[in-house]
This record gives sequence, C-alpha cells and structure tokens, in this order.
Amino acid sequence: MFDLPLVLALLTLISPVDFIPDFVPFMGRFDDFISIIYIIYKLAKAFRRA
Repeated sequence: MFDLPLVLALLTLISPVDFIPDFVPFMGRFDDFISIIYIIYKLAKAFRRA
C-alpha cells in the first residue's frame, strides 16, 4: 500500500533542490531520468496487478 521508494522518487522530481545540480553535464539530468523511469516502472507494475 505505502511504497517509500516511490514517494522518495516523486519528492526528488518535485523538489527544487537536486542531489546532482542540473548544470553538471549529463549527470545533472540523469538522476531525474532515473527517478522518472522508476516511477513509470512502479506504476506499470501496480496497474498490472489491479
């Protein structure tokens, strides 16, 4: 019911503070990309079960 990693991934995307700043080439956007992929994966998995 409650998935802490999913909540943390969502907070990472909406937070104005990044773990890796976006001005760092490649890696700045990579952490956002990984969060988006994880969220899509978890939502797809939840909808498959439903």
